[in-house]
Order: sequence, then structure tokens, then C-alpha cells
Amino acid sequence: MMPHGAVSIDANTGVFGNRPGKGGQTGKRAVTILSKELWNETCTDLGVVLPWTTRRASVLISGMDFTAISDGLRLQFGPAVILEVTGITQPCKRMDEAHQGLKAALHGVRGGFTCRVILAGDIRLGDNVTIFP
Repeated sequence: MMPHGAVSIDANTGVFGNRPGKGGQTGKRAVTILSKELWNETCTDLGVVLPWTTRRASVLISGMDFTAISDGLRLQFGPAVILEVTGITQPCKRMDEAHQGLKAALHGVRGGFTCRVILAGDIRLGDNVTIFP
């Protein structure tokens, strides 16, 4: 996982460059989003500093209350990209391979959300994110 200043979101594949078969408008896991604040809280609870890419999420969001997000809500990134939340991202065993206890610490919304692509386009660092039903 490498952080980028911008990513292209495609209606057929999700995040451009991701492994094939995980994306698309019908793919419930086309894009995964993670809260910067909740990631930092998780690391603090574990007493460790880990890069957010350890979580293997597609997009890191800052300044958004993840407890206000639920299935079916749509998120607009910048002027173009629209994603629909499909569920909470369930942490896998790779989290404990990265740091023991990380999988359990990523309970609930701390683990982020999975999304399907409604409208494709580019997401750039600093884009505003708007929630709408």
C-alpha cells in the first residue's frame, strides 16, 4: 500500500490499480474508507504508531464523524465522485500480522466502511467530502 495525492475511481474496477475483481458499481467493496481520527485513536489505544496504510483501506478521510455513517448513505468526494456505503469493513488476520491486537482494536466503525461506486472520477488530497442520503 502506497499513499497517493490523488486516485482515480472507476465504475468497473473501483480504485484504479487495485486487484481486479473487487470493484465496480455492483461491487460492495469497490472502495474502502477509513477515518484518520479513529485510526489515530486505535493506534493510541495499542500504544503504537502505524501508518494508516497498514489498514489496507483505499481512502483516508479526516474531519468526518464516522458514527453518523450507515449503509445506504452516499458520500461525494470533491466535485465528481459519489460512493454508496455498503457496510463496515471487517478486519482480517493480516491486521494482527501487522501488529498483535490490531484486528480486535478495529471493531465497529474503527475498521472503516466498504463502498460501491455510483459516479466515477478522481479523488484528490484535500477534497471535501459531503454526506447525503
